Amino acid sequence: MTTLDVDRLRRETPGTTRVNHLNNAGAGLMPDPVYRTVVEHLELESQIGGYEAADKRRDEIAAVYRSVGRLIGADARNIA
Repeated sequence: MTTLDVDRLRRETPGTTRVNHLNNAGAGLMPDPVYRTVVEHLELESQIGGYEAADKRRDEIAAVYRSVGRLIGADARNIA
């Protein structure tokens, strides 16, 4: 089992300084690294198009699916 650095996770999630957000089933507070990645991808989409941006990031996206699959014990192709 991996040990989480809770202090670091809180630093990376600015919303935790303002609220105790317990509604995580649908949408939890977004950590800064996730926010920056999403914004960067949206900027790329606005420049070259959504499908083209996904194609350009294909290897990174596939790596996420493999990582999630390993985490939950599933094949990457079964991750939605």
